[in-house]
Amino acid sequence: MTIEEMHIAVNLGVQKIASFQVDNLLPQEIDHELNDAMDAFIKQRYYPMGNKYRKGFEQSQKRIDDLRALVVDARLKCFYIGETISGFYADRAPLPSDYMFLVNALSENYYICNAAVDFDEETIVYYTFNISLTPPSPGLILTALKFDEADLITNENGMSLEYLSNIQNYSSTYMAGVAPVGSNPKTSQSPFNSILSTASTADYNLQVFAETTLTPVSDSNTLMLLTTYDAASAIVAHWTHPVTEVVTTVSYPYPANSETFKYRKYKESGTAQKEKMSFVQHDDLYSLLSDPFNTTTYDKIKYTIQENFIDVHSDETFFTTFVDIKYIRQPKRMNKTLGVGCELAPHTHNEIVEMAIQSILEAISDPRYNTQSREVLGSE
Repeated sequence: MTIEEMHIAVNLGVQKIASFQVDNLLPQEIDHELNDAMDAFIKQRYYPMGNKYRKGFEQSQKRIDDLRALVVDARLKCFYIGETISGFYADRAPLPSDYMFLVNALSENYYICNAAVDFDEETIVYYTFNISLTPPSPGLILTALKFDEADLITNENGMSLEYLSNIQNYSSTYMAGVAPVGSNPKTSQSPFNSILSTASTADYNLQVFAETTLTPVSDSNTLMLLTTYDAASAIVAHWTHPVTEVVTTVSYPYPANSETFKYRKYKESGTAQKEKMSFVQHDDLYSLLSDPFNTTTYDKIKYTIQENFIDVHSDETFFTTFVDIKYIRQPKRMNKTLGVGCELAPHTHNEIVEMAIQSILEAISDPRYNTQSREVLGSE
């Protein structure tokens, strides 16, 4: 069912056939209801207590086929973040930006029998800017960020937080030493030139630091920008009036920071291997790590999840370099104007439409709501 057909089906379900019993529904309103219904559908199918059959993800063939289009794989690079309690350490893997629900996870690690992993460290100097994307005067659009007079990133049509957070939009001259962080942290899919913690020397750049260490700014209208370039005295934001083309500039002085990165090195006697991992609740983590019968080991690895990261816990004999995950991703948002339809399997489209109709009828307090609810309940 295409997005146009889904819109027609929603209108038929709400209006009846050419009856126009309720006000016309805008395409944007129908898109909103369809997207809400799709989200609710995914959660009901994933969580066994969310539906009348008490069947969760992959617990029946119907559930497998309902969500199969959203099940994908990702390979996440890990970076050492420090010691948790004495003798135990954590490696962090940033989750993909479209992550929704985790299905399973494997650790790719190096194990060194009867020996401790080697450590080394390197210090880098960087500069941090919190750049407000609120116009200094109403009507202005952000058209450029510059190192003094040199272009860092430009777009004469204006730049959103999403545009500014994409490293590929920056000047190639400065791309290697710039790390933009928006309201959502960058993911391991972003291109950066760091080397693995298994190498003999460190080469952590700013994007690695931003992805694995920084908590993004909470204000969704602020860009956190890091750079290692110190040639300029300030970063200058250029705000342009779209009609008069008058430019207003806002300067952000350079504040210097430094960070010492500690990393673990691979020994020639170590063994590369893949092992399953098991999730541990944060309130149980330290008790389990201290328990010799339940602690994390090279073949029984423990992990936790916080913010947008998977933290893999290790002892002195092994460390994790990659995490391979299978997960349910967030679907693309349906949009009739852009021609974006539903990504789920075709047999689910009628169910999503029925759920959207139910929501609309409830919102307008239509007496048909109870009848429609019973029909949706019986659609499974």
